[in-house]
Amino acid sequence: MKIIATAFTCEPNLGSEYEVGWRWSQALGKFSDSLVLVRKKSFDNLVGLLIDDDIYGPVKIINSVKYKSIDFPFLNILLGERILMRTHYFFWMILCLIWIRLHKTRFDFNHHICFVAPWCPPITYFSGLPFVWGPIGTGAKIPSWIGVSLQVISWNVVTQILSRYNPLMTYIKNRSKAVFPINEHVNRLICGDRNYNSHVIPAIAADGSNIASSCNFSNIDTATIIFSGRNVPFKMPLLTARVGAILLSKYPNLKFIMIGEGLRNLSDKIDCRISILEPVDQISFQLLLTKANLLLFPTTEGSGFVALEALAVGLPIVCLEDSGPHDFINGVAGISCPIKDSMEGTALSLAAACERLLSDRHFWEQCSNMAIFSAKKLTWNKLESRLKNIYCEMSASETGSCM
Repeated sequence: MKIIATAFTCEPNLGSEYEVGWRWSQALGKFSDSLVLVRKKSFDNLVGLLIDDDIYGPVKIINSVKYKSIDFPFLNILLGERILMRTHYFFWMILCLIWIRLHKTRFDFNHHICFVAPWCPPITYFSGLPFVWGPIGTGAKIPSWIGVSLQVISWNVVTQILSRYNPLMTYIKNRSKAVFPINEHVNRLICGDRNYNSHVIPAIAADGSNIASSCNFSNIDTATIIFSGRNVPFKMPLLTARVGAILLSKYPNLKFIMIGEGLRNLSDKIDCRISILEPVDQISFQLLLTKANLLLFPTTEGSGFVALEALAVGLPIVCLEDSGPHDFINGVAGISCPIKDSMEGTALSLAAACERLLSDRHFWEQCSNMAIFSAKKLTWNKLESRLKNIYCEMSASETGSCM
């Protein structure tokens, strides 16, 4: 089976989109002959054997997967890394489309990996090859009580309106051999009842080698609750802080820790009893997780590496419904709460969930054990196995046999 894949962001150990591009492209290489088109920045940073392939020119080989740089000269420098990254991505896709059409006879499938967002659908679909799109992800709506700002309005327009009603997205999604929404909320949002080609697969996964065997309980009087997230609306740091204030008013010896970029800018709005930490390195964060007793993660985003890291150490999670963490805990590794009509109502609901977990040792231990069990089901090895099975089914429908 020969697969051409496109991953605009593709580098290990950078988190988010970069890790998705890297891990998914490596997963394809476990069962196929894969060539992955990446932008020049990612290609330069990938560490692999550089060869001059007879057909594809300069490529890097990493664990049997070939990576090829496709890009406009100096475009990344001219457009920058963040502000105009989507503009760069659009022009990059045009180059990829041209390259794939010129070489399409050499491949069986065309798989678009990054960007994950449905509101920016891949024009590489028009290569003429059987198309696979995914992972596809977006967040839930940010509630109006969080405040009116350009960030909030933009988030809700992009995630709810463009993700559902973009005609190009609908066209490509309906004609793809397979699409991979990252959770059930995204599946309902973009696929609805027409989900014959839809397979819900989280974009991210846990490292199976780092999953703990147990976690320690501590009663709510002396427990440690941890939150990790940047100061952006969809992470809801002020909602988290309000939950902390509610709990600390009842349990003054409780430790409530918030970690993230920009959180100190909110210090005048956060209870002084809450500890605010700047972002820490991965090893230090893992150590903090092992000393905590619960992760409070009320985000509206569709994934969240923090949630997987918490599951891997056996931490129960309290989160919001219709979010990525909600799917991760699956109703057994913590508690998910609905978004209420007000911040106070939502905060009270989340605080009650934290209190319930940390006041009932038996219930907490059940959730902790299921967190570890869930982490074992959400590993990168499981992703590889599932992708292989889906591709075999697609190949059989195309050729009559699994290649």
